[in-house]
Amino acid sequence: MERAEAEGCARGGKTGQGGVGRCLISFSPRWRTLAFAANSGSGVLWSVMTLQAAPARAVNKDVSCHHPTPAATILLVDDFPKWRLCVRSILRSQPRWKIVSEACDGVEAVQKAAELQPDLIILDIGLPHMNGIRAATLIRQRSPHSRIVFLSQSTNREIQQAALAVGQADYLAKANAGTELLDTIAAVLAGRYTLSEQRSSPE
Repeated sequence: MERAEAEGCARGGKTGQGGVGRCLISFSPRWRTLAFAANSGSGVLWSVMTLQAAPARAVNKDVSCHHPTPAATILLVDDFPKWRLCVRSILRSQPRWKIVSEACDGVEAVQKAAELQPDLIILDIGLPHMNGIRAATLIRQRSPHSRIVFLSQSTNREIQQAALAVGQADYLAKANAGTELLDTIAAVLAGRYTLSEQRSSPE
């Protein structure tokens, strides 16, 4: 099992963004599992995910008039290489989506979004140089059609609301990525923002 450990991997903890001081991620491509541990003020949080496999699809033999739909383009932004590897593994079985580039900080994310104009950006919040919410605000100006899935360790409600306020965005905790990321991406690309709709609904 591949393993990587990083100090302050969620830099948001230094700015009141609900991050953690130390984390451990173990990724097993063979068994398609990801173990995630975070040391927060309330103790050690563990999550083990089983990455989804693509469902079997029927083969359409009548392709004489069929023009395949171009794959939706995705920009993946996270400062932790092992986490980007995990996300790539989750998306690898989805030919309808294509990761066209990656970025490891907020400034690079803005630059690549402006250059590539991706259909979707998977964006961490605790990024170096510029946090994900600030980066998303600038991306909204420079690549206005790009939709965003914030994929963050934080479950802080205020951070979620600030992220969703950027617009055309949804929010998913990293602990749920193994089971919910594919559905979240599909919904956002179709113009449905589940968490945004829940936040706007009356209690």
